[in-house]
Amino acid sequence: MKSVCCVSAVITLLPLVLLSKPTDAQFNQRRQVRQNCITPENYYGSCVTLTYCPQVVNIFQTTNSDRAQRYLIALQRSCGTRNINGDPVICCTEPRYNQVTERPPNPFFPTENSFVGPQPPPEVPDNFFVNPTPRPTTTTTTTTTTTPAPIRITSSAPLVDLRGPSCRGPDTKPGNCVELKECAALLNELRVKQRDETFANFLRASRVVCGSQGTQVCCPNGQTVTTPAPVLPKNTDEVPRRLLNVEEGCGYTVGYYKKIVGGEVSRAGAWPWIALLAYDDASSSPFKCGGTLITARHVLTAAHCIRDDLQFVRLGEHDLSTDTETAHVDINIARYVAHPEYNRKNGRSDMAILYLERNVQFVANKIAPICLPHTANLRQKSYVGYMPFVAGWGKTMEGGESASKLNELQIPIYDNEVCRQSYAKEKRYFSADQFDSAVICAGVLSGGKDTCQGDSGGPLMVPEQYQNKQHFYLIGVVSYGIGCARPNVPGVYSSTQYFMDWIIQQVQQTP
Repeated sequence: MKSVCCVSAVITLLPLVLLSKPTDAQFNQRRQVRQNCITPENYYGSCVTLTYCPQVVNIFQTTNSDRAQRYLIALQRSCGTRNINGDPVICCTEPRYNQVTERPPNPFFPTENSFVGPQPPPEVPDNFFVNPTPRPTTTTTTTTTTTPAPIRITSSAPLVDLRGPSCRGPDTKPGNCVELKECAALLNELRVKQRDETFANFLRASRVVCGSQGTQVCCPNGQTVTTPAPVLPKNTDEVPRRLLNVEEGCGYTVGYYKKIVGGEVSRAGAWPWIALLAYDDASSSPFKCGGTLITARHVLTAAHCIRDDLQFVRLGEHDLSTDTETAHVDINIARYVAHPEYNRKNGRSDMAILYLERNVQFVANKIAPICLPHTANLRQKSYVGYMPFVAGWGKTMEGGESASKLNELQIPIYDNEVCRQSYAKEKRYFSADQFDSAVICAGVLSGGKDTCQGDSGGPLMVPEQYQNKQHFYLIGVVSYGIGCARPNVPGVYSSTQYFMDWIIQQVQQTP
């Protein structure tokens, strides 16, 4: 186990998995022909033979043959570099299917692999299909990466009006047929109901309404639903000795959360429970770890972040380079308790609670506690296949500088066996309990995007719906990884579901 200054967790990105139940096959590199895939530009696609992908065939007629061939190879790598009767299998965003030899994958409940297999991403040459414009620089950052503009491929298919034709959804609401990714209302609901069969059926029916074209659905045209005003946590002078319930307003934040491709800087106030841990040392920045506010007086973090020189917690921060953007609060730490079974060698039970010397005042959209999965159903819920959020100010690359602004990213959760195998290959598998239910395995196996030093102890968060609003729950604490942005090594998180009894007990025993 590394020290605080050297611990990092490899956290990268895969696209959102739409309502698919993961299986062992999701981690098999020998992917099937009809499996969903990801193009080099991070677009959704399906693995089909080149014959049934007209827009790619058209590339050979509109650009340099050498460049077209290189791009074709990149698309083929996304599907495992295979051929069928001499026809290359490629990742195609708009395939045309032959009714005899191919059928389209279910866009809302794919039955086969939905994750990109454990292999490096295809290396793509310069974006040569875009009109000449200054090329943005690509930077490996803590949770944000500026990516090149998407490749615009000339296709014989007709252009589609973004608003789409008029329609009425399965719930009879008027709307327009558009791609699901363009419909904020349904996409936001999907993030909460990733495993809800009823909502999956609704999406299927909505797709049928729009002619079963791709992933088009009948998107409501701006009608609003009256929902109760959000309940905000109350400020009191009492010492909190229990966790808040969702009815009391924990985990609520204002904002639209889209799928993040490559990570980005967070909106100020997006994560009002995120905390910075400050230490008394001579380095350029006192902040070495992150944490999460769970009550007015308790912050959850990683046990390896506990040091003798730990001084205070900062809340309400966003941009570390200025003191004027947000009104942050610094509160001294009265005491701290690391989990008694914390194992420095294998990282198990890497969890600790900080007790602040006074209650922090909750401020709407600035400082508020997150929810914890303390109900019976949430304790038992599996989040494998979900795309939780992570956030932090960690270093922008291995050995690099820390981020000045809070960054955020979405990552997929794998079965723990993926981490077991990955860490065994790196000779970092030390004991049978290292990857049991006390940890969560999450990240992108292709590498390239990352949290790094300084993000340890920070939150792994998922939204759950309550009264038509999303409330975020803390399901994991950033624990460790191997280096930063290295491929084939997901990050390891301590599971709050597993340690709920211990967390509840520590809060109850607050002096």
